[in-house]
Amino acid sequence: MKKFALLAAASLIALSGCEAINMPGKLPGMPKEIASAKMTEKADQQLVAMLDGWFEEDILSSPEYATYLGRRDGYDSWNERTNEEFDRQRRLTEKRLATLRSTVDPDTLSEEGKLSFRLWEYSAEQDLRLDNFRDHQFVLSQFRGVHSQIPVSLANYHKIQSLKDAEDYISRVSKIGTVLDQAATLMEDRAAQGYTLPEFSYAGIVESAQNVRKGKPFTNDGESPIYADFTKKLAKLDADKATKDDLLARFMTAMKDSVDTGYRDFEKRTASIGSGVSGNYGVAKMPGGEPYYNELLRNYTTTTMTQFVNILRPPDLTYCFYQLRNFMSREDHQHSLSDAANQ
Repeated sequence: MKKFALLAAASLIALSGCEAINMPGKLPGMPKEIASAKMTEKADQQLVAMLDGWFEEDILSSPEYATYLGRRDGYDSWNERTNEEFDRQRRLTEKRLATLRSTVDPDTLSEEGKLSFRLWEYSAEQDLRLDNFRDHQFVLSQFRGVHSQIPVSLANYHKIQSLKDAEDYISRVSKIGTVLDQAATLMEDRAAQGYTLPEFSYAGIVESAQNVRKGKPFTNDGESPIYADFTKKLAKLDADKATKDDLLARFMTAMKDSVDTGYRDFEKRTASIGSGVSGNYGVAKMPGGEPYYNELLRNYTTTTMTQFVNILRPPDLTYCFYQLRNFMSREDHQHSLSDAANQ
């Protein structure tokens, strides 16, 4: 619910800055065009300030996104993944959308301002529509999810350039069990309502989770990804040996109490959900799957031509086969079907 705030605000700042009129204010006899331009500039600035403020609030409520941006806000924490947090985000988006519409008149904005307004408005509307199908959405899958994202996020974005950075890293490791528990709870809640992944997905999720526990300090075959990342970064930290030894000992405790225990529990619960799933079906087979599928089409295509998209497909395929047969029936045909398909 925050993805367009920075884009809208940044583009508007740049464009409105280029057109700024350096005039102290409306003076007697000021041309109507200049007065209108000043009003437009002020409205644009107010919109930018609003969107900037919301974007900053979103960063402070999302430790993982803040880290991705290179900031240290919430550097010792992970995002909350609970229905209570999702409810909070929805209420906040609804409140912001109402505020935007009640306090900003698009007619007073520049063309760039109107675009920024509409981008944010559209993004919020889209997020709210998809949130109506919150339980239909996959919490994670065999391809991606928090279970595989954790080691990647720590390795790519959590820098250790100070003692505080190292302590924050250890704090994050100690909270991994909580993150995985939240993810597993969401999967269980949705599975109880009939919203599950295809049957084949669960074995892949379990295997991916098990890979995080392969290697030192859990097994003897190499180093686990989180261990390898922390020790590499710790070795480069400007600190004395006693400090580093203490940090390593605390890290190892967190790895045992949170990572090993947390991942084992997550794997067990994921496998349990999978054991109750039969068949490899997509979202259309879920309760209320058809309207969710249509909403996804609208989200990805920005259109409401759902039935037209579905109806259009067979004639397109028929036309393709017709062209292939026509090409291959030519007298001078000396090519394979693969050659024909490339024509």
